[in-house]
Amino acid sequence: FAVITAALIALFTLVGSIWHHRVIDEHEERAILWGNTVGFYVMIPVMFGADLLNLAGLIPPQSPVTLMLITLVPAMAAYLWVRFR
Repeated sequence: FAVITAALIALFTLVGSIWHHRVIDEHEERAILWGNTVGFYVMIPVMFGADLLNLAGLIPPQSPVTLMLITLVPAMAAYLWVRFR
């Protein structure tokens, strides 16, 4: 079940991304790229910082999903700023 589900998710992601990029305009694509870039560059220090603080014993281990949700805030802010300015 897990293998079939993972394969279906990969297939739907591929088909969905091709379909999505055919229907969006350049302005929205630019907003998506800015949001992804900001999210990625915020995620790097958040992940490494949380890991270093955990290794130093200053904070308990953090879930990667929680840390990625933290980086969603600046990513969405960048996306919305570029998209609706």
